[in-house]
Amino acid sequence: SGFDFTVIRGPSIQAASPPWLWEARLARGLVTLFYSIWKVGKSTLMRHMITVGEHGGTLAGRQLSAVKILYVSEESEVVWADKARKQTFPDNLRLVISPCHVRTPETWELFLQSCIEEHSREPFDVLVLDPLSDIFPYADENNAMEVQPIYAAIKQLAKHLNIAVMLIHHCGKGAQEDYTRSARGSGVHGSAADILIHMAKKSETSTD
Repeated sequence: SGFDFTVIRGPSIQAASPPWLWEARLARGLVTLFYSIWKVGKSTLMRHMITVGEHGGTLAGRQLSAVKILYVSEESEVVWADKARKQTFPDNLRLVISPCHVRTPETWELFLQSCIEEHSREPFDVLVLDPLSDIFPYADENNAMEVQPIYAAIKQLAKHLNIAVMLIHHCGKGAQEDYTRSARGSGVHGSAADILIHMAKKSETSTD
């Protein structure tokens, strides 16, 4: 129905850690926004996540479980073929290349439904959108009224499939001076995501 007014009494709230897949970075049912300026190494770190995630291990100082990943990328098959010359990609990766040739509400709905159908065929643990701007159907990323319902839909997808979602995004102007406001576009990007990761050069201040 789209509405659930369930009241939970305080004593009924049980203490529990989030269902981490990557400690303090990715959790089932939650959306992570991972952002930085260009060419700092976000996609490189994601490729390491694919490799480590085949069997599980330590990634960037945090424990990563063995995970199956559906990776949606804007990079062409030619680019991925070149990456494969340098890195053998394991079987935990399923790659989708630029599925939305035109970003509209209709293609967005088709994308969400395709994720649900793919998960039904072969469950995955992590959905990566690299970058989110290649998929999200807003005309103006600075318009909160456009961005908010898109985040609501992707958060609903994370909960419905019980997966972690990683959104790769870029920084806006002034990112070097103020990392707390550096995710490009509307402030909804920072407020709607459950977990924020800002990747910075060593000379910058950074936070989670």
